[in-house]
Amino acid sequence: MNPQGVISTYAGGGTGLGSGGDGGPATGATFALPSGIAVDKDGNLYIADPPAGRIRKVTPAGIISTIAGNGSLTSSGDGGPATQAGLGNPLNVAVDNLGNLYLTEQSTFRVRKVNSAGIITRVAGSSIGFSGDGGPATQAAFGDLRGLAADQAGNLYIGDYGNNRVRRVDAAGIVTTIAGIGTAGIFLENGDGGLPSNSRLSPSGLALDAAGNLYISDYLGARVRKINFTAAAPGLSISAWSMSFASIATSSPASQTIKVSSAGPPLGFRVTANSGSSTLNPWMTASTATGTTPQSFTVSIRSGLDPGTYQGTITVTPTVAGYPPVSATVQVTISTTVPVRPVITRIVNGASFLAGISPNSIYTIQGTNLSSTTDVWDRFIVGGKLPTALGGVIVTVGNLPAHITYVSPTQINFIAPDTGIIFSSAVVNNNGAVSAGFPIQATQFGPAFFSWPGSQVVATRPDYTFAVKSGTFGAAAIAAKPGDVLILWGTGFGPTTPLTLPGSVVPSDRTYATATAPTVTINNLPAVVYGAALAPGFVGLYQVAIQVPASIPNGDWPIIASIGGAQSPNTLLLSVQR
Repeated sequence: MNPQGVISTYAGGGTGLGSGGDGGPATGATFALPSGIAVDKDGNLYIADPPAGRIRKVTPAGIISTIAGNGSLTSSGDGGPATQAGLGNPLNVAVDNLGNLYLTEQSTFRVRKVNSAGIITRVAGSSIGFSGDGGPATQAAFGDLRGLAADQAGNLYIGDYGNNRVRRVDAAGIVTTIAGIGTAGIFLENGDGGLPSNSRLSPSGLALDAAGNLYISDYLGARVRKINFTAAAPGLSISAWSMSFASIATSSPASQTIKVSSAGPPLGFRVTANSGSSTLNPWMTASTATGTTPQSFTVSIRSGLDPGTYQGTITVTPTVAGYPPVSATVQVTISTTVPVRPVITRIVNGASFLAGISPNSIYTIQGTNLSSTTDVWDRFIVGGKLPTALGGVIVTVGNLPAHITYVSPTQINFIAPDTGIIFSSAVVNNNGAVSAGFPIQATQFGPAFFSWPGSQVVATRPDYTFAVKSGTFGAAAIAAKPGDVLILWGTGFGPTTPLTLPGSVVPSDRTYATATAPTVTINNLPAVVYGAALAPGFVGLYQVAIQVPASIPNGDWPIIASIGGAQSPNTLLLSVQR
């Protein structure tokens, strides 16, 4: 097909079936059943013709010739001219950047190479079966060979369809499996998001892009898969990277829950509770020793501990090779005296101040005796993760520890953990004094925009100048104009792709877009939404990029976001001035 979208015959079209026309125009040549094709850097086209036992070449000038195969369907001729060799049903071809041609022989389970001098050799395969990983590729057994691809580093990728694996032969001739566990992904978890070696697939065609990513046509899985060799598989994540417990000496702290998740396929894991030096008389236990994601377990603290501070670690280790373990530090404070019992009066969205709660978003607890001090998170963040204890204050939601950003006697700001869509309760523990459980309803979405004084929505232009009613902040504040592109700042917009780690500051190396696209209206007019994502450098803060409708008149207009069936309050305004 040419750039204008017109299709034409490039090779073939001669009378009958066969393997004729060499030395003349490719459009007058005959083929048997042409199969795989490849194009080299000079624009030459290579065509595998299995029943004819030949590989044909078409130059950019359109002249066709045979470059491998004598018509015999047996594998023979290694070490000699490729045109005199027998080929066992050559199904697919690939070329590397040095001009070497590779071909699969479907009937002999071999991969052969024709170098730039036209000499043919065997580079992989000895028999049918599955064996040889870690050793010479020429001694390995393969199944039904399909796709081929060669990269810039001299690696050859082979679609071993019969073994449901992709195998690689490196420049030294050593073969390894890089993708597939030996089963297809029909009606099963196919392993997306995890290590390629743990996936299920049926590899047919293979292709590499300029960045070195490998694409696989997963025939029985009815999809195309991609391997990014530079990306690290996400592995396990846990709902808290630190846990804090507190009580008086005559009682034991309430148990807390850790959720273990994996962004990719389900992973098995084992749990180790390390009580530090108290190994002979451990003060901490986990409710399970093994599990499979997604799964939760509880961490309990033994009663009767002497006053003091205890430190330990919960470690969750994947049972699948290739993934690192994850750990949560644990601190227990046992006091002889405790403050007055905290009282929770409200739990509200940090932007809308409405009740309800949604995961990984910003919320505020209001009440009395919530903390014995005033403190903020910035001195306690470790490794880009927010603390779960601040000023001796602990917040749990549905027994899951929450990450805290601010505490005072009358207010706590926190990031809601992912409890699921349930009715549960929140508890504040102030240095061992524990509040009554405050009932909450968790939902997946709770969209809300932050506001300036006067009910003006927090909106900035791409250069971060304020788009707000003129005069609100002096000369720096200019109202939005029709057609302006704005960034709205909010919370409660739900899960992202990829998922972020709980309580972790959002990195700036990639975009964490909302898994569900929101809509935005201004004065009931739909705004173009360019995207919504978590803001880099923050936790629980979302940016929504929009364009103000061109037809909107001057005025202060209600601005509303909707996502997943939930809607932000209609009380915020965007000031528009033409």
